[in-house]
Amino acid sequence: MIGRTTMTLALTAALAACAPAGDSAAGSEGEERRSGQTGAFAPVLESQTLDGKPVALDSLRGTPVLLNIWATWCHPCRDEIPVLQALHEQYAPRGLRIVGVTIDDAGSEDDIQSFAKEFGMTYTVWHDPDQRVMPSFSVVGVPTTFLIGRDGRVIWRKTGEVKHGDPVLAAALDSALAMGN
Repeated sequence: MIGRTTMTLALTAALAACAPAGDSAAGSEGEERRSGQTGAFAPVLESQTLDGKPVALDSLRGTPVLLNIWATWCHPCRDEIPVLQALHEQYAPRGLRIVGVTIDDAGSEDDIQSFAKEFGMTYTVWHDPDQRVMPSFSVVGVPTTFLIGRDGRVIWRKTGEVKHGDPVLAAALDSALAMGN
């Protein structure tokens, strides 16, 4: 029979081995940790546009970003797209960038473009067919949305559908847009 101490040590070692690589200090600003948790710096995210051009979340530093992880096959994602579009129309003039990162499979770019046109999406859409965003941001399902401040820190996080008129999100957006002006 295995003793409690041995079992505890084995479990601790196993959990430590599961920690994502590169989740430690990074950058010249003394960033302690990068994760998708509120208060932490947003993880590094490199993706691509629908035409295959490389893009990176870090290139948007200095701008508040509402980052939405979604997929065309996700029904709650479909339901929240009009809400995100309305937020884009309301807050883009004040400096907010909305970036929708779809985790649809490789080769589905034409379908994603058709989907975006059908739903009237005029905000930025990136494609992450390898779904690297999921473990980097500790996403367990879509949709999941993050508000990232000008300094790169996660201010607000929501797992599930963003709803119209969410007062907590509205306050977070107003705060993020007021900072650094």
